[in-house]
Amino acid sequence: LGVDTGFASDRSRESMDLLRQGRYEEAVPQLQDASKANPDDSAVRVNLGYALAKLGRVEEAGEVWRNALVREPQLAAASRNLSLAYEKMGRYDEAVAVLQSALRGKTDTADIYSRMGRVLWLQGRSAEAEAAYRQAIQSRPGFAPGHNDLGLVLFKQNRVQEAIQQFLAALKAEPNSPSARFNLGLALLAQGSFADAAREYEASRTQNPGDIDVQVNLG
Repeated sequence: LGVDTGFASDRSRESMDLLRQGRYEEAVPQLQDASKANPDDSAVRVNLGYALAKLGRVEEAGEVWRNALVREPQLAAASRNLSLAYEKMGRYDEAVAVLQSALRGKTDTADIYSRMGRVLWLQGRSAEAEAAYRQAIQSRPGFAPGHNDLGLVLFKQNRVQEAIQQFLAALKAEPNSPSARFNLGLALLAQGSFADAAREYEASRTQNPGDIDVQVNLG
């Protein structure tokens, strides 16, 4: 979930301070008042939904973001957050529909396709998830998260060599990505390249020393 840091009023700026401090119960009424006073302030609507979601009121948050998108269909933060809310509620088809709507009129669609890939994968639609991640990479060449997630999709289908290529591409774009390095180690281990896998796990542990999975795989 994400907040919107653009504001049209002092009241909404005050509420942002509350959000930063994790004081969500106090932020909600302030944001509700700000929304009534400034109905065209998109940041207020995004942040009201965020505060509600943080309080576990996910359905209410989803309703706020849905209404925000009725007023402003291309509001990226509301689309992203609403898709996450639907995912949390297990309403995957609705999450995909929101993301598909968010694609309209966009030039850089990497983040949207990447989110869509995750939702499709959770639905067991592996071929469509793979296609979505490939679209993300095509939209933004060198998009490390897209390469990494595509690699995971391929790896879970036992397409190990293809997965390795994607993890390497992610590391080329972001050499210090501990997740891509860890995943590369996992794929190398599955391939039987034990020394290479140990090297990648060790590098991942150096970058992310608290990662329990790395500790276990290193033994």
